[in-house]
Amino acid sequence: MCCRGSPGHRSAPVPVGWKGGGIVADGTPVPVPDLNREHASGQDVIAADDDCEFCRIASGEAEAREVLRTDTVVGFFPLSPAAIGHTLLIPRVHVPEIWALNLGLAATLAHWTVIVADALRATLHPQGLNVVQSNGAAASQTVMHLHIHLVPRWEGDALPRLWPTAPPVFDADLDETAAEIRRRLGRGYTGWTSDHVSEAPPTSAKGT
Repeated sequence: MCCRGSPGHRSAPVPVGWKGGGIVADGTPVPVPDLNREHASGQDVIAADDDCEFCRIASGEAEAREVLRTDTVVGFFPLSPAAIGHTLLIPRVHVPEIWALNLGLAATLAHWTVIVADALRATLHPQGLNVVQSNGAAASQTVMHLHIHLVPRWEGDALPRLWPTAPPVFDADLDETAAEIRRRLGRGYTGWTSDHVSEAPPTSAKGT
């Protein structure tokens, strides 16, 4: 699945069950998303990687079909969307993967993911929604700038199943693995560095 941005119009087949635009689903009004709420990221917002296509979109150098732009995040349609409404949400600062993500910016991305999901539901009335964030080539990340996919779903659409139909066999002991993860998440865990910690975000910030 390509996740590159594009300024050009790329039509996609209307999925089964799509009811069209509007902000009312099944007769129930859907609240308009509040685009003026945002957490502080704790990071600079200037794109620093000239070779990164998403940095060029974030800085405004490259065009894309944008649906959202704030001081810290940009939302846009990919070049080849998997479904109508498929949206990518990226930080404006270059962050290659989740392991380099500042906790303040993580909160901001989560905040806007919920708001964009609300806007997609209000506009397209999907039967479901996939929220996917991949890290590394083994997880199918093709652009090394952290991004979140929001993909509206309908029964019978063209997207494949995400999870295996048969449970895999693990070499590692699941109880031991869970215990080690608990240990690392406990008070004795020192894996976090100052790069991952930011001040508590304010309750609101202006979005554009």
